[in-house]
Amino acid sequence: MAFSIDFYVTDPLGVAELSHESLSAWPNPTNGILHLDVMDGAFVGVFGMTGRMVMRERYEGQLDVSGLAPGLYAIKAEGCSARFVKSGSLNGLPK
Repeated sequence: MAFSIDFYVTDPLGVAELSHESLSAWPNPTNGILHLDVMDGAFVGVFGMTGRMVMRERYEGQLDVSGLAPGLYAIKAEGCSARFVKSGSLNGLPK
C-alpha cells in the first residue's frame, strides 16, 4: 500500500515578516492614551513581546492602552507596524 502527502509551506519559519513601513505612535512612552497616524475606522492589533495579541480595536482618533501592563508592545494597523512602551508606576510612585 502506497500513499503520498502533499503540503505547502507559506512561512517556513512560522513568523510573519514585519512590515518595512512604519507607523507613528505618540506619546511614546505612554501611560494611557496613544495616538496613531492611521485613518479612523482602521483595525489596530496590539501584541505583547511574546507575539500574543493582547488587544484588537477599531481606531477612532485614539487608543486607550491604560489597561495594559507596563512593558514593550508592538502595534499593527493597515499593513504597518510600530512599537511603544506602556509606562507604569514603580512601588506605587507615579512615573
